[in-house]
Amino acid sequence: MADDQEKYSFIKEMLIAFIGGGALGLVVLVAAIALVEHLKR
Repeated sequence: MADDQEKYSFIKEMLIAFIGGGALGLVVLVAAIALVEHLKR
């Protein structure tokens, strides 16, 4: 139960950081996706 609450809190913090970061958050997201795609090859 505590783990689920912790996970939810983490996701909420990520969302707040993403909204607060705006363009920077978008750049980080795109970079992360590109990295994952690169690693899958």
